[in-house]
Amino acid sequence: MAIILFVISGIMFVACDKDKQNSPVSPDLTKVATIKGLVYANLTERNDTLPQLPANGVKKEFAPAGTLLHVRVDATQYSSTASGYFIYTATVGSNGDYSIEIPTRIQGVAVEIMPIDFEYDKVVGNWSWAGTEYIWEGKSERTIYTAAIVNVGGLVPDGVKIIDINY
Repeated sequence: MAIILFVISGIMFVACDKDKQNSPVSPDLTKVATIKGLVYANLTERNDTLPQLPANGVKKEFAPAGTLLHVRVDATQYSSTASGYFIYTATVGSNGDYSIEIPTRIQGVAVEIMPIDFEYDKVVGNWSWAGTEYIWEGKSERTIYTAAIVNVGGLVPDGVKIIDINY
């Protein structure tokens, strides 16, 4: 019985040791760069087609508060023996703004900003001339907003990158 416990303990010890080797390194949190900007989305067509705007004019609004942006950093940028990614999350504020600090190093790091899809009841419709004035004829329509991944390089300690996102 004692021999079986010894063998089981040895297997458990090896398994835990292996997990430690595969875990990513911890970046130096004393060296950070800031990424900030504004996030826009076309949430209503009502102000896109105003009579005083050129035909098909688009005026985007700020993305809704709470919209998420993930920032992904390849762990090998912190250590050549690391693997995987670090994911940091920024939340869009009520004025469409976001700001996030990313651990960096003297040589700089490159990141990917990955805007997370969101859904919103977009206001759609048209303005029509009623003889003496323009009248808006519209409705709400469920819309899923998607934005492209943005690659950002050259993040160095105490640096600031201003990146606006358009859905």
